[in-house]
Amino acid sequence: VNDMPWVELSSARALFQRWAKVAAASPAEQQRLQAQPLQVALRMGGKQKELKMAGEAFEHCIYQLWTVVSDGYRIVDITHSLPAPLHTGWSYGEIFCKIGRPNQDAFLRLVNPMWLPCCCNINFTGTEILMRFHTDRHNKRIPSQPTCDHVK
Repeated sequence: VNDMPWVELSSARALFQRWAKVAAASPAEQQRLQAQPLQVALRMGGKQKELKMAGEAFEHCIYQLWTVVSDGYRIVDITHSLPAPLHTGWSYGEIFCKIGRPNQDAFLRLVNPMWLPCCCNINFTGTEILMRFHTDRHNKRIPSQPTCDHVK
C-alpha cells in the first residue's frame, strides 16, 4: 500500500528532463526537448526502452517509482499494521469505504492520506482530506460505471 504525494512540479520536471536526455540525438536537441515537455511526451512509447515503458505504463505509477528513485520516497506495506488485514489486491486507499472502521482508523493514522474515495461519507476527526476521487464511480446515474461496491 502506498500513498504518494501529489505530483510535485520540480520532481515531474526532472522526470521529463531525464526522458529528454534519453530521447535526444544531440545535446542541442536535448536542450530543445527540456524546454518543451510536450515534445518529450510525444516520444513516449518510442523505441528506447525507457521511453517505451513510459508510454505503456500507467503514468502515475511511473511518477511514483520516479519519486522513489530520485527523491527518496519509500513504499511501505502497511498490511500487517492493520487490525484486520485484507488481501484483496486493491490499495487500501481505493477500498477505504469497505475496510471497516478499525482498519480505517489505522490507515488514517499510518498513511495520513491527502485523498479518499468520494463514496466515504464518514466523518473522521483530526484528518484533513483534500480531495475525493472516483466521483464517476459514485454517480448512480451512470449504470455502466462501477461504484465503490466493487469490493465486497
